[in-house]
Amino acid sequence: MTLTRIALLAALVLPSLGCSSSKDFSVPREFEPLETITERPNYVLPETAITTIGTSAYVVNLDEWLGRYPPGSVEFVAVMRHEQTHSQRQLAAGTLGWVAHYVVDADFMWTEERIGWYYELITLRDNGRTINVDAVATILSHYKNATNSRMVGFVEAKMWVQSVLSGQWKPQ
Repeated sequence: MTLTRIALLAALVLPSLGCSSSKDFSVPREFEPLETITERPNYVLPETAITTIGTSAYVVNLDEWLGRYPPGSVEFVAVMRHEQTHSQRQLAAGTLGWVAHYVVDADFMWTEERIGWYYELITLRDNGRTINVDAVATILSHYKNATNSRMVGFVEAKMWVQSVLSGQWKPQ
């Protein structure tokens, strides 16, 4: 895929995430550079997904999402650390280029998701939550990019989660 097609794809994806949201939630300062969680239209991504573009994280139903991840809860903190990592890396690399790369390159997606998921998993584990390795591996093995390429297979994802929890894998 040419750089022009990648830029066009990103240009199509970015505005669809941010168009006319009806609700915003101000993210606590500890998760900067994230600023808000914003409602997004129910298309492009799965309904349950939270995704970050720049300083905003997007969900389909903000009230429902905050009900599942109440601010201040371990689960909220874990997800915010994951999304904070994406925000930091996007801003450092250039958000449009980062997103364009992410949506078409499954290897890049896997590299970036490992970093975000590392912080999410470690936060959960270190705060006494039990990690269902198979459930996390299943979630990861269902990620696909805009070219319909799978990010990672179940077996590789499971081995990676186990390596994180055993202290063998850390972001570089």
